[in-house]
Amino acid sequence: MATRLAPDAVAALLGGRETRLAALDALEAEPTQHDAALALAAAPALTDILCLAESEVGPELFQRVSLLRARLVAEAADPPAVCGAGWSGGRFARFFGAEANVVANMMSSKPATALTRSDALCLACEAAVYTPAYVFGWERLASSCGFSSANPFGEWIAVFNAGNPLLVAKAPDDAVPGAVAALLFELLRGGDLPARAAVGAWFTIQCCLIGRPSLGGLAMELDVFSLAAEHMRAAGRPEDWLSITRGNQLAFAVLGAVNNTNSAASTAGPQQTGPDQDQTVQTRPDQALLISSGLLDMMLEAVVVFAALEERARQDVDPGALCMALFIIRNAMRVPAAASKIRSVGKALAFCMEHSLALCETIGLTSGAGATTM
Repeated sequence: MATRLAPDAVAALLGGRETRLAALDALEAEPTQHDAALALAAAPALTDILCLAESEVGPELFQRVSLLRARLVAEAADPPAVCGAGWSGGRFARFFGAEANVVANMMSSKPATALTRSDALCLACEAAVYTPAYVFGWERLASSCGFSSANPFGEWIAVFNAGNPLLVAKAPDDAVPGAVAALLFELLRGGDLPARAAVGAWFTIQCCLIGRPSLGGLAMELDVFSLAAEHMRAAGRPEDWLSITRGNQLAFAVLGAVNNTNSAASTAGPQQTGPDQDQTVQTRPDQALLISSGLLDMMLEAVVVFAALEERARQDVDPGALCMALFIIRNAMRVPAAASKIRSVGKALAFCMEHSLALCETIGLTSGAGATTM
């Protein structure tokens, strides 16, 4: 029988070198959802471990701790509260500012060509915590982290944008993000990643693509659309992956990577005219791939499913998943082959406008806004 840890003892046990591994064993061995008080007490200690020097916490332990933290958040009745506890007391900024942990050493000492699967997996496992924490909106998550100004999300995202090692502020050159994305696609195609690591891998690919037009082409070369479609099919029907309680938080991560590929491709270069398209309309390769991969049909089915839900069931819908579905539909609007399909779900799109869900009201990231632009 697994040893159950007491909430008032878990932080000290995780913090001690001699007791850390046994405490991790006990937390991982819990067969059911962790007690809320235990999760809230363990989360800050787990983040503290991730900040430690690589000489004390190597890649394998870093990955293990990251996935345990993501599990505590994903299984919680109140994910933002547990994630916020993990990032409380300045820990969110402290992690990004760590100078000798696994991620810092990787980014400071290795050129893009020397990065390994293990390096990419460390980034994916650490990022596994974000998507389950977002399900009730970014503003709530930011407030749970202790950002208490009139614009908590603004404070939170400023720290994230300045500190994330794959974003432009830390990595102005595309080489490292491109190498990380390629390694993550390789890991995802292998099919043997733990489920939470796969979610983190897709979220990390999102980050690699932000503000990098050249990497939109790389993502297409690496077959992002087909791989995304494969993972979405594995996630089940739209009624499954749209649901917070029934889903596995994969949809927002996967669809966000697809949407960021579209965004990167939209600024990467000239459009192409497809041979079977109306010659007066130019179609980008990424837009055509949304159709040929089957992703567009999945997204259209999702908005129809959402529009058919009763009010109580809509409260269980992941706003990030619905927003990304609508943005992907919007990205395909200029493709003649997609136009009639999109028009056929006009009533469902109107319903999305009238029953908007907010991922981040502060920046207008809502399903209503996504539907309005069509």
